[in-house]
Amino acid sequence: MAYQYLYGFNPILAALSANRRKFFKLFMTEPIFENKKILDLAKEMQITTQVITKEKIEKFAYNKPHQGVILKASELEPNKITDPSSLYVTGNHSQLWVCLDQVTDPQNFGTVLRVAEFLKIEGVLIPSKNTAPLSATVAKVSSGAVDWMNICSVNDIPLFLSQAKLKEWKVIGTGKGAPISALHTFLKPSDNVIIIFGSEGQGIRPRILKECQEQFWIEGHSEAIDSLNIATASAIFLHNLKTYLNNS
Repeated sequence: MAYQYLYGFNPILAALSANRRKFFKLFMTEPIFENKKILDLAKEMQITTQVITKEKIEKFAYNKPHQGVILKASELEPNKITDPSSLYVTGNHSQLWVCLDQVTDPQNFGTVLRVAEFLKIEGVLIPSKNTAPLSATVAKVSSGAVDWMNICSVNDIPLFLSQAKLKEWKVIGTGKGAPISALHTFLKPSDNVIIIFGSEGQGIRPRILKECQEQFWIEGHSEAIDSLNIATASAIFLHNLKTYLNNS
């Protein structure tokens, strides 16, 4: 079974609380560890704990900020889906999903997951290839959201989006088109929506753009900065969308 070393309070606490992994061992630098919640969960789940040197901890964490704790745990895998019907979750409210098109940077991926979980977006779609893995770095950047978020992989994103539109989902792209302030002219508060973010530099691929029924962009007012990175843009788009759809 493939494993990884999670580091830092929030990713470890999220992993233990979500309980979607197999846990092997909890490593600490001090016998009296300051995060009681983590210790209580480890004891409750009968996870072996071990005190090790700071040097070993830093090796496991690749010298990244670890707060004196490492959890050896199985890797997460996204859910593989083929039918847009799988996107529906419980509740009679509008559904909002994020689709990330070949976002390979773990910092951007993790930040989008954190935003999506914070706003309680229904889930995140990723392609089965050319995407950042659900790594320990993504867990750290997302502050543990990777363990809570519903992340699904799709083999053929354009086909999936085409099928979703047949089931009356609205598919929108980002980066060009109408200003974000015009969202209400295209969407109704009761609509189910998939919003697509492309990778930095390349944007959304042409095959996927063809499936977008509308595109939107964020209006800037600076002569020096002409765009936002995906992490910042996703927060603005998703907050606007979630607020609008929640009015249904």
